[in-house]
Amino acid sequence: MNDTLVGVIVGAILTGGFTWFIEWRKSVGEKNNRLKEKREDIYLKAISCCLNIMTDVDFVYNRQISNALIAQANNMAPYMKIYASASIWQLYAEIHKKLQNKDFSEDVVRKLDKLVDEMREDLGVKD
Repeated sequence: MNDTLVGVIVGAILTGGFTWFIEWRKSVGEKNNRLKEKREDIYLKAISCCLNIMTDVDFVYNRQISNALIAQANNMAPYMKIYASASIWQLYAEIHKKLQNKDFSEDVVRKLDKLVDEMREDLGVKD
């Protein structure tokens, strides 16, 4: 009788532990999926902003940028700070600072290209 009771208690503890572990793993996976979906949305908007800057005629030929494009970059900054990976946020912040300082050198173009490539890599997009 004692052995049976111990077996039932151990079985209940193990079942409870396994159930908790499975639910915990499931919630971690769902959280990671939500973060990836949010990151994908933010990155798509940031890539759109980068492409708008890189294809802007004034930027390409005169190294000038419209206030609307700077505003678009400004609006993306808080979302990038929250959702982007640390390396992508750092690169975005460097570009953002250069845009604010009206620095439209070749370095900005290279960094914009690098930013797009790193966002694609972070999302697991393969060529």
